[in-house]
Amino acid sequence: MGDLNIETMYMCKSNEHWQRKVEGSKGAVHTVSFGRHGHKDQTCVMGYSCTCPAFKYRPGDCKHIKAVKGQRCGWHQQMDGGAPTKRGRCPRCNGEVVAIRVGV
Repeated sequence: MGDLNIETMYMCKSNEHWQRKVEGSKGAVHTVSFGRHGHKDQTCVMGYSCTCPAFKYRPGDCKHIKAVKGQRCGWHQQMDGGAPTKRGRCPRCNGEVVAIRVGV
């Protein structure tokens, strides 16, 4: 197998950090986040978290995460194809993009 080539690719910033406020059934506002965070077992993981008590004490995604999970763009040039727009924005959601180095 040959050597890897290092290339610059782009991804939507929502792959690093994304956040939404969600109103709960009793009127409390919870924050759903995607990114790197301390998980329930105290390891650092990349994924969703919520400020509600259900997320803290029960396994799996809470209803707030389920409600907004489909709103995160998550575009990644290597996985999804395409390229940033001429203005350097995400082609899917028009949000910010970040450059990453990828071995191909």
